[in-house]
Amino acid sequence: GIPSKDVFPIEHFKSAVNMALSEEGSSIFEYDEGLGFDDLRQKMVAYLEDRGIRTIKENVQIISGAQQGIDIICKGIINYSDVVFVEEPTYSGAIQVFKSRGAKIISIPMLDDGIDIGILKLKLEKIKPKLIYTMPNFQNPTGISYSTYKKKKLIELAEKYDFYIVEDDFISDFKFESEDNKPLKSYDDKNRVIYIKSFSKILMPGLRIGIVDVPNELLKKVLWAKYSSDISTPGLIQKSMYYYMEYFNWNNYLDSVEKVYNQKYTLAKKLINEKLSGRLKIRNSNGGINFFLELPRGYSSQDFTDFLLDKGVSVIPGTYFFDNLLDDRFFR
Repeated sequence: GIPSKDVFPIEHFKSAVNMALSEEGSSIFEYDEGLGFDDLRQKMVAYLEDRGIRTIKENVQIISGAQQGIDIICKGIINYSDVVFVEEPTYSGAIQVFKSRGAKIISIPMLDDGIDIGILKLKLEKIKPKLIYTMPNFQNPTGISYSTYKKKKLIELAEKYDFYIVEDDFISDFKFESEDNKPLKSYDDKNRVIYIKSFSKILMPGLRIGIVDVPNELLKKVLWAKYSSDISTPGLIQKSMYYYMEYFNWNNYLDSVEKVYNQKYTLAKKLINEKLSGRLKIRNSNGGINFFLELPRGYSSQDFTDFLLDKGVSVIPGTYFFDNLLDDRFFR
């Protein structure tokens, strides 16, 4: 899940850091406003508008990576014994955060076009979740993207059953093979989506920067949770990010990275299908950076992971991506 270092824009970002230091002076090392650097938030509003998301800077919180976004949303709105729905399989870091808050986790299976709406409806008839955690584009670990129908349906159900959707978006900027790579938030006419955008996969993970776009009624709770976590994301990182986006042609950079990701994804998919499809079951994916595979019955992904590591190949066993898993034959 780590981008290749050869796509990092080191020289341009170094120049952006120097610009930030020259222009902002010693103020760059003071505590920043809780929501984040004003100019960067305004820049993010324009960036989101290009992605079909209409918002204002007052609703945008700068965060130290998507993991912190999940954490502060949980701190702000999840109480002990609240119910949280998740996709199955899903990102292990989110499962751990929900458990740390004492939430009750209910998993909803993923189909090839997104979450199983039929099972979701059955659960909603009996149980009221506080929120549902989703990755609608190029889901981790499966690479599945939701159909446009399912994106709209999920928002409809959130309004009907009164829950929030946390959208974790790490690579929807790129289309790959999907028919609809628009963020779920771009369809949100009911103000039900709490949108987390990470830049770890499309820029540099070590920057630890992202944003969360929060509905008005939750803003104070999330802001307080952020403040209690680390007061604010470092000013040097925020201001360098602003100068990079402002002066170093952000859209050109995204285009160049998309080409690299597309080449890697296409080649990986071709080789996986050619070499492994006769022996292993491969989950259909639409793009992204993950492929999810299944071993035959009777095999353990943990044993398989250890075996492959001896050969110099690293995969992640499926146990990380399920809340409860009896028969682990999956790996990413």
